[in-house]
Amino acid sequence: MKTILDEADRHRIIDRIVDDAAILSGKLPMFELPDSYQHPTKFGNPQQIRDHFVELRDGLYAWNSGFDSSSLADLCGVKRQTFYQYGFQPTSRGARVIPAAALDRMRVEFVKWRLSRLHIPAFLPRDEYTWIVKERGEVIRETTQGSLARFEAAVSGGRLISEPGPKCCLPAAALDEGDRRSQRWLEIVHSGFVDADDTMQITGLGRHDVGTIGLTAMGWGVEPTRTWLRKAEALWAERYLQNAS
Repeated sequence: MKTILDEADRHRIIDRIVDDAAILSGKLPMFELPDSYQHPTKFGNPQQIRDHFVELRDGLYAWNSGFDSSSLADLCGVKRQTFYQYGFQPTSRGARVIPAAALDRMRVEFVKWRLSRLHIPAFLPRDEYTWIVKERGEVIRETTQGSLARFEAAVSGGRLISEPGPKCCLPAAALDEGDRRSQRWLEIVHSGFVDADDTMQITGLGRHDVGTIGLTAMGWGVEPTRTWLRKAEALWAERYLQNAS
């Protein structure tokens, strides 16, 4: 099915071209890892994956995020008993390893909730610090947290705007280059045109690790390199334009 470009889509492409010029220009002094560098694997065995799952699960439980075992099992697309088994020690009878795609969905919800817990200075009026994310004209997030709004826009394919306060729409230049690369990476990998197999090939990381790229708000998140982003951007552009033609 081909993409029909409406006015919002056209503006989004223009915005991305402008952003890419800033991100990829190389004008900012920035240490860059060589192409031969192999990023260390954090989640390469059942024990590491299980421990990370438990961290996400218990964090979502403890923060009163609205998730419980049933809703998290639904998020993962499994029965509640299977969800429980993901938390068993790998050597235990009945232990299962959570699929990477399900773990990625938990990571996204974990980051959303963590970012939502941040607070703005009390002296700032809410209407001057409200961010709104819209997807296809519908409001999907209204928040006083700029970092949460940017993340939501990136992973949902939505468009970040600000209404009505004049102080809330920080320019993209307010982000440092690493944050801008992470933001752009998330937009690409959640666009539907670049999948996990592509990112594994681009980065050399395993399937349970590639979902951490761009989630730099967390200690376990990995910042994408310029080389990774250039390759992902080229792949996204090729497929997007093919689909839109």
